[in-house]
Amino acid sequence: MTIFDRTLQYHFVVFTAAAPPDRPLPDLAPTLEAPVPAVEGLGLKLRPTTQAQFSFTQGGATVASQSQSWTSASGLWRFSWTPERIDVVFNARGYADVRETDVPSQDLVRKRVVGNLLAACKVAGQHVIRVAAIVTADSSCRDRSVQEVVASLFLNEEAQRAAEKGMAVDLMARTNLQEKWPFKGPDGASRALLVNRLQSATAVGILLGDAFDTYLSVQIDVNTAANVDLGSTLDGAELSAFFERAVTWTNERLKAFEGAACRQ
Repeated sequence: MTIFDRTLQYHFVVFTAAAPPDRPLPDLAPTLEAPVPAVEGLGLKLRPTTQAQFSFTQGGATVASQSQSWTSASGLWRFSWTPERIDVVFNARGYADVRETDVPSQDLVRKRVVGNLLAACKVAGQHVIRVAAIVTADSSCRDRSVQEVVASLFLNEEAQRAAEKGMAVDLMARTNLQEKWPFKGPDGASRALLVNRLQSATAVGILLGDAFDTYLSVQIDVNTAANVDLGSTLDGAELSAFFERAVTWTNERLKAFEGAACRQ
């Protein structure tokens, strides 16, 4: 049972070297939705593609480009492609509400879709340069004030005391703690990969009629540093290993928020 009763979404991103804007893109839906042996399907069946054309200015010249997106019939899955990235977002809170079941773990969603996401890059002929695993979540925090949760995890004693007395109104915190994670490259040699580990937490207050409603808004983001070209550093197996480790860390942080929200 999770405290994140308002929103809980898992987001995986693969950033790629820009594909030529005029390159025909194959139909990626069969690859993205392909079943994974021994892994629950989670309702991943995509609707027909939605395509869009757009243009932007680069170096004084207008560049034409394109995008594609896919959703599941329920709307709980969303995929998008541009020449520079492929995204997948899964609405875990919505899935649990619709199916009247437990919230699927981020690790289960990782097993269901990350391999397909990396395979889609190969089908599209795109070179992976960065990856990210992101969680966004909102909680009503019924057992403890949202200000106390944010203060206890991130802020100093003065802020914690103010939150405990109900004197803290707006609290926000954001950290990015970098760490080097060891991986093996295609040549078998070990490499240290610089990883950003971001957390943000906000005590959100909104006025609903005469009542003031507050909730906890959280984002946890693990991504590889922008100056590292993963395509020349890690192979597919190691990219999958990054996502596995990233999900482990984001789950640890979600548990920390849940522990703080339940502490009296």
